[in-house]
Amino acid sequence: MSNRSSFPMALLLPKVSPPRLPATLIVRERLLMTLDRALMVPLTLLSAPAGSGKTTLLRAWVARTSQSVAWLSLDELDNNPTRFWTVLIAALRTRLPEIGQNSLTMLSSPEPPPLTTILSALLEDMLHLAEPLVLIIDDYHSINEPAIQEGLIFLLEHLSPHLHLVLASRINPPFPLARWRLHGQVEEIRHKDLRFTQEETGRFLLESMHLPLAEEDVKRLAERTEGWIAGLQLAALALRQHEDIAAFVQQLSGSHRLLLDYVQEEILARQPARIQRFLFQVSVLTRMNASLCQAVTGEADCQQMLETLEVSNLFLVPLDEQQLWYRLHDLFRGVLLARLQATEPALAQELQSRAARWYGEQGILQEAIPYAVAAADYPLAAMLMEQAAEELWLSGEARTVYNWVMLLPDPIFQKHARLALDAAFRLQDMVNQSIEPLRTRTQFQVEATIARVEAVLRTQETPTPSARLLQRRIELLRAGRAAFDAVSAGSSHMLQQLWQEMQELIEDEDDISWRMIPLALTFWMSESLQRQGANLVPQFLEAKHQASRADNRLVLIKVMRWLTHIYARAGQLHLAYNECQAALDLIEQIGGQTAQTGYLHYYRACIYYAWNRMDEALGAAQTLREFSHIWQQVDQIIVGQTYSAWLSVISGELDVVPAMLTKAGEIVQQQQFALHSFRVTVVQVWYWLKTGDLVAARSWAEREAALLETWDAKRKEEFMTLIRVYLALHQHEQALAALQRFSTELDQAGDSSSRIEFLALWAAAYQQAGEAERAREVAIRALTISEPAGYVRVYVDVGQPMQEVLQSLLTNPTNSMIALPYISKLLAAFPSDHAHVGADVMPNASPPPAQILKPEAGSQHPPLLLPNEPLTRREEEVLRLLAQGATNQGIARQLVVSLGTAKKHVAGILSKLGAENRLQAVARARERSLL
Repeated sequence: MSNRSSFPMALLLPKVSPPRLPATLIVRERLLMTLDRALMVPLTLLSAPAGSGKTTLLRAWVARTSQSVAWLSLDELDNNPTRFWTVLIAALRTRLPEIGQNSLTMLSSPEPPPLTTILSALLEDMLHLAEPLVLIIDDYHSINEPAIQEGLIFLLEHLSPHLHLVLASRINPPFPLARWRLHGQVEEIRHKDLRFTQEETGRFLLESMHLPLAEEDVKRLAERTEGWIAGLQLAALALRQHEDIAAFVQQLSGSHRLLLDYVQEEILARQPARIQRFLFQVSVLTRMNASLCQAVTGEADCQQMLETLEVSNLFLVPLDEQQLWYRLHDLFRGVLLARLQATEPALAQELQSRAARWYGEQGILQEAIPYAVAAADYPLAAMLMEQAAEELWLSGEARTVYNWVMLLPDPIFQKHARLALDAAFRLQDMVNQSIEPLRTRTQFQVEATIARVEAVLRTQETPTPSARLLQRRIELLRAGRAAFDAVSAGSSHMLQQLWQEMQELIEDEDDISWRMIPLALTFWMSESLQRQGANLVPQFLEAKHQASRADNRLVLIKVMRWLTHIYARAGQLHLAYNECQAALDLIEQIGGQTAQTGYLHYYRACIYYAWNRMDEALGAAQTLREFSHIWQQVDQIIVGQTYSAWLSVISGELDVVPAMLTKAGEIVQQQQFALHSFRVTVVQVWYWLKTGDLVAARSWAEREAALLETWDAKRKEEFMTLIRVYLALHQHEQALAALQRFSTELDQAGDSSSRIEFLALWAAAYQQAGEAERAREVAIRALTISEPAGYVRVYVDVGQPMQEVLQSLLTNPTNSMIALPYISKLLAAFPSDHAHVGADVMPNASPPPAQILKPEAGSQHPPLLLPNEPLTRREEEVLRLLAQGATNQGIARQLVVSLGTAKKHVAGILSKLGAENRLQAVARARERSLL
């Protein structure tokens, strides 16, 4: 399991180990044969009241069967989905250590995927079982959480043929048993089957308990107890204390409950006072070892006491072979605890508080908190919740914290309202991008938390600083949700309004996690809607430093993911790749996977593709699709489908594309993710171009004439695709006019990635129009920007016109700043048959009757950068300082010039070297032996 598991091995081992067989075991061949049939059905159910011998029967079957068996004992603390599935997988891994690792990793993720995804991964592991495996789950009646019940039904209905589940419970679980019976999928052992026959009663009383009973007494005991095993055992223990056995047997009568009360009175009353007291005190514990018992009871020799109780058959069940962990039989414990709470309620609560403190001191906080809540020691419970929160955030258990904190009474809740809102924030953040049912369900819980915090705030006549902070965070939560809806709908106006509101809300916010809400909105606005994310580098680098200083790994991973995207948008592919790898490494360090993992693999795919490393791009895209399926993040699913479809177009695997696009389109509509609809459109058009369906491409271009009227940054990708259609149809005039009209919007430093694509398409359009010199000039600009990052595919995807431009630059170089090896590398990447998407899809295609944009009267082509002017001596000095990492202020001090002069020199260097930034300038200078 993850090294972040909140379940210590010392507590786990007794749960996944079969209990020891009792010395008084009676072999029950008829029932053991029924259990042998467990291998013929998915589920065998033992359903009978407490004390019916379910556990003993199962343990006896384990001892005799040759089958591989895994064991899991449950208690009420396992009524939590994450914990339940963690211990169930741990039980399976006692027999098959190689299975379940992916599921465990997902369970402990800071952003766990839907439960069905986790269970699907487990089921996939179990498909490869070579031999049958039986999983026994004892005391399943402890579970009442609907999510666990639904998950187990899902598991059973998709179970591997080699895995068989045996489940013991006091009550019928809420399973579709009637349907399973009809299909022969369940074997059942009921209370009537588990009752001792008269023959078995005689063997138990005479041979195992060594009681001198007459046959008539045995018969009467069998009748009075109705073969109820716990009743027989209690009666046998009581008989040892009576000389007149016949008289005692005659007195036994009534229901199981009355019989239990009567006999236990007999047994307890005859124990030494010290043992009685010990039994009553440890009845608050679901399981115990000597150290815990000592902390709760104050007894010094608890190990000896536990072993004495076991030898005396006083309903103490050993949980391991080492005699470290025990539990009281549930029936016996229930009677003891009920009497303790009735007669000494204050002591019962104090004992539970002691148990909570012991678990807290051991660092086992998930065990400690339920004891503190049961003790009504809410200050202690709240303190433990605060201590546990950080680890629970990391293991994706925000819902666990939410459930706990909502149990706190109002006076304590008020003091820990921040923790409640933290849980609500993380719940909302986990499901923002998830499929609709999960989002809606979680939003109800978020609103319930907000409502309770607001109720607390209304009780305060004069708002305190803490109250004002809570109110601001409530407004941030709601604004964050509204912002996500606005992004999904592509509403720039609403986002701008929300962004303004958030700036005021975070003025005094010192928690880096909460500052992420407006930071996420900044990213969405600048990147998703304006496509100018490269301008965000300084702001997000500062956020990364803040998250690192705060040691907040979840925030750090998210910011690193955003930075990866921003670097890629800035055309700094090496920085993007390094940031991406560092984020993936950090995720690995904290124990596995998060929803961010899928996004990072998407960026890896994009970067590999840009470098023309197709195999690695395809592999990363496949990983993205796998993660999107696991985490059920809507945007990841759409991106995974469309990007994989696009790569299939590029690689010529065209048969799979229509189905992938259809699925992506359906998700966009079903989940109302209008922001991502362009992805489906763009890949669809590339598909038409690749298959030579220019009629469909032309029709689309005519329908999208609005792209040529008003600039819309959200549709930049569609605009670029429209240019490709024009070039494929040899409509270079339309292409040149459109590119000229929006050249200012496309030639932006905030989006160097699109800037390179724009210049490449522009060069191809000039080449197709016969303006070879203009094509060369534009291509030089593109190459100057793209070379440091190593872009390749952006040129290859433009097609034959770009290949011709590059060939002319190679054979007739006119600019010393262009690295000929880079051009040679690009030319080598072009396919020999030109059978790719670009400007040469159908050379003889006739122009469609589409709208033609003419350059406005008096307009001229924009000036082109020809970086061939040599550096001045002063600029060479400044360049050397830049290479040393000097700032503008440092350069001014070193050269004894004004800050303005230093900036002017730096700007001159960038211009002459055709660089976008200092790092690029230094790289270019080294390539040209200027440093």
